[in-house]
Amino acid sequence: EAGEHEPGEHEPGDREPDPAAVTAGTSVVVEVDGLRPATDHHYRFTLGDHVSPVGRTRTLPDDDQPVRLGLACCGDHSAGYFSAYRALAEADIDVVVHLGDYVYADPGGTVRATDPPHDAVTRADYRRRYAQTRRDPDLLALHLRHPVIAVIDDHDLADNAARTGAKGHDSDTQGPWADRVAAATAERAEWLPVRTDGPPGRQPPATWRSVRLGDLGELVLLDTRLAGRDPHADTDDPPIDDPDRTMLGTTQAAWAVARITDTRLPWVVVVSSVVFNEMTVPVPGRVGLNRPFPAGYLIDDGTALNSDGWDGYPAERARLVRAMRQRGRGVVVLSGDVHSSWAFEGPADDTGPVAVELTCPAVTSAPMGEMLPVGGDLADRLVAHQEGIR
Repeated sequence: EAGEHEPGEHEPGDREPDPAAVTAGTSVVVEVDGLRPATDHHYRFTLGDHVSPVGRTRTLPDDDQPVRLGLACCGDHSAGYFSAYRALAEADIDVVVHLGDYVYADPGGTVRATDPPHDAVTRADYRRRYAQTRRDPDLLALHLRHPVIAVIDDHDLADNAARTGAKGHDSDTQGPWADRVAAATAERAEWLPVRTDGPPGRQPPATWRSVRLGDLGELVLLDTRLAGRDPHADTDDPPIDDPDRTMLGTTQAAWAVARITDTRLPWVVVVSSVVFNEMTVPVPGRVGLNRPFPAGYLIDDGTALNSDGWDGYPAERARLVRAMRQRGRGVVVLSGDVHSSWAFEGPADDTGPVAVELTCPAVTSAPMGEMLPVGGDLADRLVAHQEGIR
């Protein structure tokens, strides 16, 4: 039942799911159209004698009204409590952009028990993981209050996921990578409000698309994991400086360039699950191994770089930077993944910055300073080394 302003009003009316699709342990996805822009709508679901709580959502404007975005990422249910989601639920915002790691297939925390008590591999495993995560009262409050637009990141699949596999996946014991991806993305489509429409050529479907923010701009939602990401640079296949090395894949990269260079709207907001700007750290001579850096970092020629982020795909990043320069102004990048909060004036080319980037911290996952115990002055060293960090 969907209603404008008051629960119980039926505009655009009741939507009946296919009864054959309603079986134990599944979700039913209903795509509703005909809603008014920039309007609060209330809704609830009924199935037999069961009646859900009343939820509220808000549609985006179709003019130049301001749009207020809330950001979140990295909600490992096992690592802590979701008070950040509760704070977002209570915030006066229009939409939540979730930057990935909505669930953790491979949980690493000890604060709360995990269901199932092992890595999620099969579709039944991912279903139990999503069900446990979505039962959390603070996350329930978030979804009852705000619309959510989400992109995918590695822990939604397996640690350091790429197109052809993941460091957190063992094919010998966990089966083919393609089967695990199919299981994870199928459950994601049931448990998250992910639309099925979007540009053609996406594989798997519903992982990248754009959302118009009225007459102000466009959210360009990238898939930095499945659509085309080559393996991490520490595999040397292809090497990090290979000009064809890709995070997005040919089809998505061309689409992203087209969206960034389209200047018909004042702003373009590029949503990347991983950090776009450089985050390299000079490494003391005594550190000669990839430890104590976590998986996804590469030490090369006295510098530690986050090869799991765009630092590991410099040629493709340079192509997007050229597209941002061609656009000229109005580029914002949103990112997460590194469990810390950053503001960048950049990236830059030879003539100066082409964008600004805001990186949001984790909901529960271990802070960056605990993950990189190479020195308590890590943040200071990053700031001193990277000109664009503000």
